[in-house]
Amino acid sequence: MLMLIFVSCTKKISNSIAIDKRFNIEINTPNCGVTSINNQMMKGEIDCQAINMTYEYGFVSPGPLSLKEEFRSSFNAIYKRRFFRDRMIDPKVYNIFLDSVKVLNVKPIEGTDSLMFQCSGCNVVAKLKFMGDIYNFPVTMGENQLQKKESSFEFYRIDDFIYKVYYSDISPPSLYIRPAKNTFKRKKAFTIKVLDTSLTCQDLIDVLKTIRVSPFIGK
Repeated sequence: MLMLIFVSCTKKISNSIAIDKRFNIEINTPNCGVTSINNQMMKGEIDCQAINMTYEYGFVSPGPLSLKEEFRSSFNAIYKRRFFRDRMIDPKVYNIFLDSVKVLNVKPIEGTDSLMFQCSGCNVVAKLKFMGDIYNFPVTMGENQLQKKESSFEFYRIDDFIYKVYYSDISPPSLYIRPAKNTFKRKKAFTIKVLDTSLTCQDLIDVLKTIRVSPFIGK
């Protein structure tokens, strides 16, 4: 398997690095090298002049979850039954339609919200888009979930992959990359975490957001 990862910064210095003959990383930052920690698990360290990072590919943790990600996980496992049943969709094809359900927003319920169904114990509404229609799906979430800082997450899709940059006040930013299709299946993903750096948090985020992976990941 070949995985291509492209990292570009504002500096005009390029390094091409091979990892275990399965990875090819191009990093436009000076003096980079790679140390493989575990060949079988495909994990190791990337050391550059201003950044020290770890990489890992496989069935890795998705990292801290945003409110929408937590709802999505519950929807894929449980809530899909109620949603698709009300749409009169055959249970045999629920998973086929999962990727067509877009989670637009998750927020506390307000008195003006028009809900899909009445739920006396629900405190949260998820705004969903499916087949061109909008649905307000009520659920129950804990207070600790509602206190998440959504500003700590940045999501973007490039080709067939979802990129998530996570950052907080107590830890350096990290990048999580997963396949965008067939979200109900457990698939291999890729993570890059910053261990040590002389860059500012915003500069680190800018570097992580330039990373790209080839279509070979997640196969």
